[in-house]
Amino acid sequence: MGVAYRKRQNLFEATETEWRAEDDALIVTDASGKVIRLPWQEVAGIRLAYAPTRAKTWRYVFVLHFRNGRKIDIDNAHFAGIGNFEDRSETYVPFVRAALARIRALAPEARARAGSATMSYVLNLGFVVLSFGLLAFVLFTLPTPLDYLSGSSFIKLGIVIILVPVLFRWVVKARPRGIRLDALPKDALPNIA
Repeated sequence: MGVAYRKRQNLFEATETEWRAEDDALIVTDASGKVIRLPWQEVAGIRLAYAPTRAKTWRYVFVLHFRNGRKIDIDNAHFAGIGNFEDRSETYVPFVRAALARIRALAPEARARAGSATMSYVLNLGFVVLSFGLLAFVLFTLPTPLDYLSGSSFIKLGIVIILVPVLFRWVVKARPRGIRLDALPKDALPNIA
């Protein structure tokens, strides 16, 4: 019996979907009970990424690309209710590690990447830099309620400086890069230690 991971994706799924890393294939049992067998030899590439959302700031994703064009996205967030998500990293990480070991053994030519998809990263980075610049422009050129306080320039500068580490953390963790399946970067999977 392989290493399994289960989660419910959204409100419309009555039960959990199960992904099982068997010796020769990924076995997916969807919420309706349909079973799909995807051989590891057919994996063309994988991507591991820190992919937070507003409601799931701890979210990571494991994306498998198959030679036939199929793409499977698996994350560590279980839908428990509207606006309520569980972090299932305790079972997600062992499943991903087992899947990567099988891919390394049976599809050694598969490309491995970490971080956001390249186009998504470039577009998001452009948007964030533009937004950050617009915020700085508004704070320093347009009148604000802070202008009536003494030292308002320092307060405005402080606001901008406080946001820099948030931007930097995302830029570093989400940057697209090639990785080796036998030497994952520390930020590729959630820390469950």
